Amino acid sequence: MAFPIALQGLTTREAVLDAVYRGSLAFDLGDTKLFESAMTEDAVMDLNGRVFEGLETISKLHEDISPLDTTHFVTNHRIDLKDGETRASVTTNFLAQ
Repeated sequence: MAFPIALQGLTTREAVLDAVYRGSLAFDLGDTKLFESAMTEDAVMDLNGRVFEGLETISKLHEDISPLDTTHFVTNHRIDLKDGETRASVTTNFLAQ
């Protein structure tokens, strides 16, 4: 089943969090289009102190993990989004099984 990439009616803060959820779901489903929709070219992912910078680098991580049978749980979100800005910073916890 294909999941929609864009959801209607989200606030900016909800849209930022939706990108986190899409990225996590894309790892579990091995869905490259869904994964790419959750990232920007200059995205940065800090995974337990190991920093992945840029879509190309993070995509390699997706390529390694997405073939595995995983379920990711995402929780404890903190979104730093300033009014009028086009960038946000999100801190969240992931549990993978």
